[in-house]
Amino acid sequence: MSLTRIFAYALSGMFAAFGGLALTAASTYGDPHSGDIYTLNSVAAVVLGGVSLLGGVGGLIGPMIAAFILTLTKTILIIRGEDANYAQVYQGILIVVVVMIGGLAVRQKRKGG
Repeated sequence: MSLTRIFAYALSGMFAAFGGLALTAASTYGDPHSGDIYTLNSVAAVVLGGVSLLGGVGGLIGPMIAAFILTLTKTILIIRGEDANYAQVYQGILIVVVVMIGGLAVRQKRKGG
């Protein structure tokens, strides 16, 4: 195993620990299921950011922008006075649309090439 890979895993573990500590500090109690809602959002940000789930090919900026957009949807709903629970619905629709567009682009690439 290369030193770069070991460093990447160590850095990932460190950030996961910091995230867990921040969530525990914000919620003031330790519940092992308190971060379950963030799993879908993290995968959604990766998919919307253009990273392939099949090969892991992608960049850093795309998922960061996608995470910002996913966070922004809930904020916009709250500002507009709508129910914030609809944010999950809008995020799901956005994911489906982006995945469909990506699938169509791959299909066109294979068809044309």
